[in-house]
Amino acid sequence: MSEQAKARQLRRRMVITMVFVILALIMVIICAVTGAFNFHKGTNVMPNVIGMTEEEAVAAIEKLDATASVSYMHDDEPEGTVISQGTEAGTGVTHNSTVSIVVSMGPEEEEPPSAKGMITLPNLVGLSMELAESTAEQLGVLIVEDGTMNDDYIPYGSVAEQEPEGGTMVKEGSVVKVKLSAGPSVVYYNVSVVCGEGGSVSPEGDTISREAGSDVTLTITPDEGYEIDVLIVDGEQVNPLGTYHFLDLQENHSLTVTFKEKSTGVMGLIEQIFGQSRRP
Repeated sequence: MSEQAKARQLRRRMVITMVFVILALIMVIICAVTGAFNFHKGTNVMPNVIGMTEEEAVAAIEKLDATASVSYMHDDEPEGTVISQGTEAGTGVTHNSTVSIVVSMGPEEEEPPSAKGMITLPNLVGLSMELAESTAEQLGVLIVEDGTMNDDYIPYGSVAEQEPEGGTMVKEGSVVKVKLSAGPSVVYYNVSVVCGEGGSVSPEGDTISREAGSDVTLTITPDEGYEIDVLIVDGEQVNPLGTYHFLDLQENHSLTVTFKEKSTGVMGLIEQIFGQSRRP
């Protein structure tokens, strides 16, 4: 056989060999993708995963070369516990199949038995009476005015207090009592007056009460034959004037006055002169 014939025969064998190699590689790839090399295919057995935690059950299913499909529902079993499985224990599990399991979400919260026919009162404080009545009508309760009260922050005529309070559950048709604001509280201050014998203080009375910010003028009148001896205001002696003013009351005050008989003759005049000079 000539050298050329031998070369052609060798090339033909190499081509045939390469074709077989390529075909073999293609078959290997196809089998790998389709799982043809999984020699356990169709022989895996599903275990009992009920009672396992979700993590344990998913891991057990994945060992079977399967995928876990998890759903959840309320149940008396503790939260996170598997309560049912779609593929029964002992059943064969095929490659890449899906196994469904149901996991407990714990017991469902029960609706309060008293909720039926009940409503939760809103906070009506601060609302005008008109708006409070409209709100109550929509809820199916009745607003009843129960007097007034002073309030430094709630506008006059608006709801200052309610009973039952906002947030309380009541039956439909219940009565809600409200007090309306009478505006800010009125603050009073007192001027205590102590008057000795021999004269009088006007206005009369041991205690004179006035609203905060008011002015009080006291007139001191000695009886005939008497004169003011000592005048003490808020614990301090002051000039014995016939009138004394307390302006813009913002606290309690006190006034004490005593009287003495007027002196006569030269000695009386001397006493008046020196007495006046000694007074503050």
